[in-house]
Amino acid sequence: MTDLETGKKRTQYEYDEARVEGEVTQEKIVRAAIAARYSIEDELATINNYLADKAKYETEYQDYQALRADAKSTATAQIISRSKRD
Repeated sequence: MTDLETGKKRTQYEYDEARVEGEVTQEKIVRAAIAARYSIEDELATINNYLADKAKYETEYQDYQALRADAKSTATAQIISRSKRD
């Protein structure tokens, strides 16, 4: 990324955080990751809108599915990493 004021290149990081309470499980990590971006109402609306009109809501639904897939792979990696430390 280029700094608009100086014109120099700079590194910038962005991340999402999902907190899990109690025992850390893959399911809890996935739920927390999705909840960090979607309220339950928004999640249901995304799914139901897609079911009602696939053509109109394809992009929104695919974004949701990509988040789910990423959350699942991240959760798996976290569980594997935790099991190696224990």
